Amino acid sequence: MTFDESLSVATPLRRAMDRHPFQPLPPRLAGREDSLRADVLVRVLDEIGWGVLVLDARHAVRYANPTARRALGKAVMLQGDRLVAVHREDQEPLRRALGRAADGLRTMLTLAAPGAETIAAVISLARTPAAPDEGEILVLLSRPSAVDPLVIQLFACSHALTDSESRVLSLLCKGSCPTAIADELGVAITTVRTQLGAIRSKTRTANLRELVQRIAQLPPMTSLPRIGL
Repeated sequence: MTFDESLSVATPLRRAMDRHPFQPLPPRLAGREDSLRADVLVRVLDEIGWGVLVLDARHAVRYANPTARRALGKAVMLQGDRLVAVHREDQEPLRRALGRAADGLRTMLTLAAPGAETIAAVISLARTPAAPDEGEILVLLSRPSAVDPLVIQLFACSHALTDSESRVLSLLCKGSCPTAIADELGVAITTVRTQLGAIRSKTRTANLRELVQRIAQLPPMTSLPRIGL
């Protein structure tokens, strides 16, 4: 099974969702539709900046959103159609976590990856612990970077930041200090400090720590292309 054949369409996920339809909302919350359509949920998952994979009971990947696809080959990979860890030392811990999901247990583990570690959460989606074979397993992967460039861009636009201020903010979110930002942009440190002051004023943040914290709390959107349905 090739990469495209196993993950490029959402049909397997639709079939899984058909077996486990969403329960209707309480009357006070229900709108015209009593449940979400599977194709709508797929589009929602495709927009999330965390890696999302849905596995069946034998650990075969039924769906992976764009962020998860980008992670394949780094911390996790496909072996046939099954999800396994890339590094040998992580393979057994991941197998154990997937096995515990069959008992309805949640696990969080750290997987080695180039440049930075990947945090994975393994969660059972079985409707009841007594029927694990009928439920899928959810694997969530930590974001590859603190904030997706699209999120920074939208945040900058919503606060009327200039192009120069947006570039400074982007470097700040990557962990650069003001001196390093000045070197990267080829400007004086006083210029960067002035721009940081303007950013704090426009975003109504008291200091750089509060600014970075606010950025980190933004919704996890992704700028990766969507999966064709």
